[in-house]
Amino acid sequence: MRYAEVAVLVRARAVDRLFDYLVPEGMELFAGDAVEVPFGAQRVEGYVLALKDHAQDDSVSYRAITQKLSGQRPPLTKDLIELLDFMRKRYFCTWAAAVSTVLPPVIRSPGKRYYQLDRQWVALHGTQDADADLIAGLDKVFTKKARLAEATLLEKGFSRALLTRFVRQGCLTLELGGSTVSRRSEIWVNAVPDAALNRVRSAHKRELLILLQEKGAPQRYAELLEQGLVTSEMIRSLKAQGLVQVISKPVNESGEETEKRLALTEEQRAAVASIVELIDAKKHETILLQGVTGSGKTEVYLQAIERALQKGLQALVMVPEIALTTQIVARFRRRFGSRVAVLHSRMSERERRHQFASIYEGVADVVVGARSAVFAPLDRLGLLVIDEEHEATYKQDRDPRYVAREIAAWRAARANAPLILGSATPSLEVMYRVESGRYTKRMLKERATGRPLPEVRIVDMRQEMKMNQQGLLSRALRDALKDSFEHQEQAVLLLNRRGFSSFLLCRECGETLTCPHCDVTLTVHRTPEHTLLCHFCNYRAPLRDTCPACGGGRMRTFGAGTQQLEQEVLSWFPNVRVLRMDVDTTAGVGTHEQILSAFSKGEADVLLGTQMIAKGHDFSRVSLVGVVAADAALHVPDFRSAERTFQLLVQVAGRAGRHGREGRVVIQTFAPDHYAIQAAAAQDYEQFYRTELPLRRRLEYPPFTEIAQFIVTHDEESKAREGAQQLHHLLEASLKGCERVQLLSAAPAVVGRIRGAYRYQVVVKYHSFRAVSKRLREAFDQAVAVCGNGVSLHVDINSWMTL
Repeated sequence: MRYAEVAVLVRARAVDRLFDYLVPEGMELFAGDAVEVPFGAQRVEGYVLALKDHAQDDSVSYRAITQKLSGQRPPLTKDLIELLDFMRKRYFCTWAAAVSTVLPPVIRSPGKRYYQLDRQWVALHGTQDADADLIAGLDKVFTKKARLAEATLLEKGFSRALLTRFVRQGCLTLELGGSTVSRRSEIWVNAVPDAALNRVRSAHKRELLILLQEKGAPQRYAELLEQGLVTSEMIRSLKAQGLVQVISKPVNESGEETEKRLALTEEQRAAVASIVELIDAKKHETILLQGVTGSGKTEVYLQAIERALQKGLQALVMVPEIALTTQIVARFRRRFGSRVAVLHSRMSERERRHQFASIYEGVADVVVGARSAVFAPLDRLGLLVIDEEHEATYKQDRDPRYVAREIAAWRAARANAPLILGSATPSLEVMYRVESGRYTKRMLKERATGRPLPEVRIVDMRQEMKMNQQGLLSRALRDALKDSFEHQEQAVLLLNRRGFSSFLLCRECGETLTCPHCDVTLTVHRTPEHTLLCHFCNYRAPLRDTCPACGGGRMRTFGAGTQQLEQEVLSWFPNVRVLRMDVDTTAGVGTHEQILSAFSKGEADVLLGTQMIAKGHDFSRVSLVGVVAADAALHVPDFRSAERTFQLLVQVAGRAGRHGREGRVVIQTFAPDHYAIQAAAAQDYEQFYRTELPLRRRLEYPPFTEIAQFIVTHDEESKAREGAQQLHHLLEASLKGCERVQLLSAAPAVVGRIRGAYRYQVVVKYHSFRAVSKRLREAFDQAVAVCGNGVSLHVDINSWMTL
């Protein structure tokens, strides 16, 4: 008898353990398979994490697995099964939460699998391929049908491994869930150098060889076929004689030929060489690739990935924003064609199914995506890259609150693969690890194009106000915009606040309109209608003229957002074309791509928006960047506020002057002397790091400690407060005797209420997670058990933002 250890998809912490189930006779089951199992009075979905010959307790009568849900390939790889255990211990999540995070629903419900035969591939390759007999057998099976089910082919004796190999080679196309999976390629023909024409008797073949020799480069087979110059028999014959080469070249999704690698600078060459050395040695090491904006970090990634693919390995590349995916994916596909899969949360179910199938079948061996792509089912990992590693978007803000950088580091270590962390403004944690010898560093100090970094000017808005300057745009920024437009150049304007105005205030009684469900003010939005909007729960209310508290009619908006900035730009420059990019304009599928594509094509003169416009984009005609409120994030109650301000300013400044005329940056601020503003204007990372690090050390913040933030919520404030106090007492008892641990008192969270639930927090600072993890988990589990119904507890290990 065989037994399976199953993680059931039931999130209740009371049943957070693995359960043994009997494997029915005749059921073919593997670790990683999805199954249906009886659980109480229900039948639930579960995942087999291990198979064994003996159950935990031989005296118990175990229930049997009802049915197998997964297809021919287990959705959980061995690597991902081990990752579940790491996540559970690191982030205090349940087995169910870990499985649901690692495996999105689209993977958990596989579609039927069908195959189609590429007869052109068979005609040119089949008879001389090492698998010629097998290919001939396939050809015979497909004689009367355009497509066949996988089950039919398995019955005919074709193994699953063989079918997968033929899909990778281009012989077969897999159809899964309404989409097709194939390694898209084009066939090219080239004359062998010094091919002996006197060995060819056929006039047609001789003419073809002469044509290929005159061209001096490979020619598309499809074009030669259309012109009536070749037949598949001619090519097979010439290939057999050793007179021509038949080459398969990958193409990208648009059918274009892939691009060639770019020439590297000395610094880039050194960086690539160090990464390639690790790939060849199959050695894990974390490398910080620190390069100024425009220094060519992406080309370093591309050439390192080429080496991994040559070694038969796979690569995972992560980007911080969905908006960045479009440009980087286009470049990766121009280089690697259909070997690139893309994963992010805004894809349709059909698109996601297609991408995951490409990965599972081995057709795609380069995965590019946002945070959740870190769980891509790659079992031959040879290189992992996190671009803009410092970005907060790599931190999940819902349970389990994982850090993608930590997951990537775990996977890279398990795979003996290098992990590359790319950034112009590395996080303090990463730079501190470089200085302590845990990571190595490679520098790219110059832009790859040889262009200088942009000239930066700080505008003191206090002086502007003294001179009675109204509006969001200073005289200096208006003049710079005018100059750019006169030179037919483009500008990027950053204001990291969406909406029209920050809040609505009554000037008679001082009342501000707040969300009835959250402890935040309502933001004024002018488009598509006059609305007050909560950015936490999406509560909406009409814009009003009278105060709900005193009935007065002197309501006024204060603060500014991207909508108001757009209006002001158009009031000063009515003939310019403006594109706005923020959460409101990018809600629809494909809107990121549409806005960026339009701006890249020169269909607008100004791109303005929130932080999503600041990172990674390469616009050839942008000569000016304007930052409207550089100090907006400096006063957020978060220890990382200065670091995030510095990083954002350096990143957005890097959009200017990458090509063409020298770039200019205008930074408007009410805190011109702040060290983060000054260091950003000088584009001097070292200056910022050396100023910020002692402050962190003195206050015992990361990178010198790690922070665990426990959040307790309830619809009644008293219950939330009592739950937090109970948790504090349990933590105090559990951590007693631990050295270098600081437990802060229970207190209201920075945002005290969200979606009607009151929020209290308990914060723990510690120097070693290993030393306190079991004690923290013990106290957390006890608190979950003792807190009453309706009280929710959440934990954020290695918290990145204390909201």
